[in-house]
Amino acid sequence: KSKVAIWEQADVDHYAWASAVAGHPALAAMIVTGWEIGQRVTDLRMFRLGASYSDSEGAFRFYQSKTDSYVTIPVSEYCAGLISAARVPDALYLFINPDTGAPYEESRLGHLFQRIRRLAGGRSLTLRALRHSCVVQLARFECTVPEIASITGHSPASVEQILRLYLPRDNLVAWNAQAKRGLVRKSARTRDGQKSNGRGS
Repeated sequence: KSKVAIWEQADVDHYAWASAVAGHPALAAMIVTGWEIGQRVTDLRMFRLGASYSDSEGAFRFYQSKTDSYVTIPVSEYCAGLISAARVPDALYLFINPDTGAPYEESRLGHLFQRIRRLAGGRSLTLRALRHSCVVQLARFECTVPEIASITGHSPASVEQILRLYLPRDNLVAWNAQAKRGLVRKSARTRDGQKSNGRGS
């Protein structure tokens, strides 16, 4: 069995909703952002308006901490809307803890999410697993290893290691493989994007 539980779109939707209901819209925005661009929670916490994120473009621009590469990564309208809704006037950072008026502290962020998870129910997941989950999600939609690495900032070797651990047991990837052989029709999720709500990344 996998040592880390992989997030699915339904988990992202559920915990984003639960975080917003619990009075933490910035955590909801952070969860969806992590799902879409696959950055480390350590880096997500410190993203800034203007320097890291462009409101007008709905895109992040930053140096990835592991590769020191400068990248521009657009996000969905849904994600951009959550970021906008969570914005604190005059705040430098995107994801502000309403309890402190400052960016979330990494040591307390995990405890906060665990409390929300207990209240809301749902699968036992961690915020750190969003990064691996983004890699898996990109692979499901037939992105190449270099394409995945350009978004998440992993090295190609790290991407391949993550996929070796999690992808062989993935039903959607197995279906896509059979479709490429001409044995079955292409999956609706691959043809039309995320089956649950039309969002992907």
